[in-house]
Amino acid sequence: MTQDSESVVVPHVPTEIMWGGLARQIILWMDMHPKTPRALFDHLRRSGHDVPQWLRDEPEMQNLDHVPSKGTRAVLIYRAMLAAAPSTSVREEVDQVRIGAWNAAKKAGATDEVGYAVAKAVAAEFAALVPSTDEGKRP
Repeated sequence: MTQDSESVVVPHVPTEIMWGGLARQIILWMDMHPKTPRALFDHLRRSGHDVPQWLRDEPEMQNLDHVPSKGTRAVLIYRAMLAAAPSTSVREEVDQVRIGAWNAAKKAGATDEVGYAVAKAVAAEFAALVPSTDEGKRP
């Protein structure tokens, strides 16, 4: 398996787009014979899906007549779902955290100044913990 240290934020429950696209086609392929990369790539082309480069780059997918391990097949589904996950900008996430902190502070009876200070501090701490790409978007 290739190693990728990037983190992403995804919905707790996968969206239909996440499980219904490429991930679903990989599951269908797993019910077919043979279970080789060649068969998967052919199935994807026949189904109107492009074969993503990350899929071609997986080491076990480069031997076209080899049956990939169960672990690799699980990772392929996982990566297909991540690739289809909605992208959120880091700024939008920080803004949502700031608004939530502000509302919580105000609900607890804080003054405007204290509420603003709490919201600003929480949002700054969150922003420092959030991995992001150079474009400010989640990978």
